[in-house]
Amino acid sequence: MRGKDVISADLVLSVELEEKSSVYGYQPDTKRNEVLKISVLLPRFIATSRRILENGFSWTGNSQDLTGYKTYETNIDFEIRY
Repeated sequence: MRGKDVISADLVLSVELEEKSSVYGYQPDTKRNEVLKISVLLPRFIATSRRILENGFSWTGNSQDLTGYKTYETNIDFEIRY
C-alpha cells in the first residue's frame, strides 16, 4: 500500500448499532441513545466521512431530501483514541 495510490472498494469496514450515553454531564439513570459506530479503512477517511454525514446525503438520490447527522469523536486525533 502506498499512500494516495491506494484505492479500495471497501472504505467502510463495518457499521455497528450500539447504545451509548454521553460522558458530558453523565447521569447513571439517563437514557441511552442508539448510535452507529462506523469504522473506516484509514484514519484519513474520518474527516471526509464526517463531512458527508454532517452536511447530509440522500438515501433516495433526491437532492431535495438531504438528511444530516450528528457525529461523535470525529474531532479527536486518531493517535489518542482508545
